[in-house]
Parts: sequence; structure tokens; C-alpha cells
Amino acid sequence: MKCIIQHNFNTGWGDAWFAMTDYLNNAINLKEKGFNLELRFNLNRNLYFKTKKPLDYLDRKIFEIFDKITYDSEVLHTGNLGNLCCVYTFASAKPSEHYFDIFVESENKKYFEDNIEVLHFNMYKLVNKIHPRVYPVINEEIQNLYETFVNQNKLNSYDSIYWRTQDLQEELSFLEKNKNSIKEIVNQSKQLFICSNSVEFKKFVKSLNSSNIYFW
Repeated sequence: MKCIIQHNFNTGWGDAWFAMTDYLNNAINLKEKGFNLELRFNLNRNLYFKTKKPLDYLDRKIFEIFDKITYDSEVLHTGNLGNLCCVYTFASAKPSEHYFDIFVESENKKYFEDNIEVLHFNMYKLVNKIHPRVYPVINEEIQNLYETFVNQNKLNSYDSIYWRTQDLQEELSFLEKNKNSIKEIVNQSKQLFICSNSVEFKKFVKSLNSSNIYFW
């Protein structure tokens, strides 16, 4: 029985990490049920990868559960499924649009529906200690770069802010309402690690002229 998991890598690593955690754990169950697994990366709308591919940044061992991994195969969508049937999309999106999709051959659709419960590890499950069996891990080369960065900058103990927004109007309004709280965190932290996609957030933090801030 053939099964294709299509990772629609349309955004950044935050979304990708959650998607990978979900489909890796589903892949374990699918493999145990007798499916031959292909992981197909859909990078058509991705702006991040130029010369490298997603798995160049990760420990590949857990991905060995897949019988085949492809980057340049045809992207599967509603108009070109042939004998394949889409049995799962994330948040009821159309195939190829969000997170990941699962496809099986049409004759195996009922077997899938009768025997497979698609797993999804949201924040509610994680805080209630319902944990995934596996998850993606950064490869050793990048971990070594991190350790070098930490040691060179004496960042053995630090605070961090991951401001996971862009610069939409409602997000800018949220930033404005929380500037005093951010300033307080900056002033109280001896060493602060900042990561964000928001230009306005980073501009505000830089305007505080604190020497204890590190940007990634």
C-alpha cells in the first residue's frame, strides 16, 4: 500500500516544526499498518531555500522511516491526483496549501479510514503531557555553531523573547500596547536573546539602546 505525505513548506521553520512533528508520528503508525511511505516536499511557494533543502538542517535519522524522500516531484493538488485520494489536509485546507497532506491509493481509502487516526500535537496536548514519540532535531553542525556562539558571547544564562508576528496592523497595535512590558523585560535582563520576523518590533527594541541584547 502506497502513502504519500506532502509537506507544504510555504512558511518558516516554526510552522514546519509543528508539521514535521505531526507527520513523523503519523508516519510511524502508517508504517506499522503496512504502508510504503513517500515524503514529498512542496517548496513551490517557499522563499527561504536557495541552495539547501529542509533536511540539510536536521538530523536525518528519524526521517529514515520514509521509503522515499523527494523535492522535485510534481506537487499534488485537487486537479492531478490520478489514482490517489487525499485522506487528510491540515485545518480542512485544500491539498498543497497548508502544513501537510496525506494521500493513499483510492482502493486503500477505506482501509485508511478504518484503521488510521491522524495525530495532531497542539499546545493543549503538549501542556497536558500528551507528547509525541518523535520530533525533528537540529543537526550536529548547527548545534555546534550554537554552542560556539553561546560560548563566545558568554551566554550561559540568558532570557529570550520570540516575538512571533509580522507587521500587520493588529500586530502593530499589540506591539504598541505592550511596549512598556517589553521595556521592563529588557531592563531587567542581564542578557536577552531576540528573535522575530517583525521589523517594527526589532526597531523598537534597538531604540532602547541596551547593550545586553543579542539578535538572531
